[in-house]
Amino acid sequence: MGDGRRVTKIDLDTAAIVGRIGAGDDLGSERPCGIAVGLDTVWITTVSGQVARINPQTNHLTRLIHTEDAACVAVGAGSVWVTSPNRGVVTRIDPETNDIVAEIPVAGFPQGIAVGFGSVWVAAGDPPEGLGGNVARIDPLTNEVVRTIPVPDVPEFLAVGAGSVWITSDRGTIREVDPGTNQLLGTEIRIADGGRTTVAVGGGAVWAAVIQGPDTVGAVVRIDPESAQIDGDPIPVGESPVGMAFGGGSLWVANYNDGTVSALSP
Repeated sequence: MGDGRRVTKIDLDTAAIVGRIGAGDDLGSERPCGIAVGLDTVWITTVSGQVARINPQTNHLTRLIHTEDAACVAVGAGSVWVTSPNRGVVTRIDPETNDIVAEIPVAGFPQGIAVGFGSVWVAAGDPPEGLGGNVARIDPLTNEVVRTIPVPDVPEFLAVGAGSVWITSDRGTIREVDPGTNQLLGTEIRIADGGRTTVAVGGGAVWAAVIQGPDTVGAVVRIDPESAQIDGDPIPVGESPVGMAFGGGSLWVANYNDGTVSALSP
C-alpha cells in the first residue's frame, strides 16, 4: 500500500481487501519489489535480495530464499526465475526444493522477465551511461541464452502474449519482438513523450502506462496487437502506475504514489 511495506490480497469479485502480508520480519525486507503467481504460490522479490513464498490460501510466508540481489520474478517452465541487475544474472529456483539450480549470465542489467513461447525472456538495459540494451532469450532446457536481441531506449520491463514479446523503455515507448524470428520489429508505439513505462497483455490487447511522478494522475492506453496502434483514449488511473497484471477478466493497476489499485474491464 502507500508505505510500500505490504503485499495486499484483493478479492477479484468484490474488489475488497481480504488479506495483507507485512514486510519486515515476514518478508525479510523493508519493501517488496516484484510479484508473480504460479505453482500454487505467490512469489515476491524483496529489496534485501530475498524471494518470499506466500501460501495464497493462508496468506502466510512459507519460505525465504536468498538470492543476494532480486528485482523482478516470473514463473514458468516448472521453475521460478529472478533477475539480479547488480549481478547481471537470472537465477533459476526449483520450487520443489527451494534450491537455486542455475545462475544464467546475461548482458547488461537484467530487470523485467517473462515466460512464454517456450523461452524465458529478459529485458536488460545498458550500463548507466548507455542508451540502449537488449532482450535475452533463455532456453529453459539448457539454461543458456540462445539469442540476444538489441533493443534501443533502455528496455526495462516486458510481457509476452498476443503473438509477440512487448518491451518497455524509459523513453515512453513500447517495442515488439517476433518470437518466431527473434527479430525486433519496426514497430515503435509511443505512449508519451518520455518516461519509464510498464506493460501487460490480456483480454485481447496490450496495455501500457507511463510511470509518472507524484501528484500526477496516470493513464493506461490500450494497444491493438494486430495493428500495433493505440486503440481509444487513455484511461485515467491513480498516481504513478508502477505495475499491471491481467486476471479475472480485468486489468489490475497498482498505483504506487496514492496507494490504490485500479481495475479496468477490457
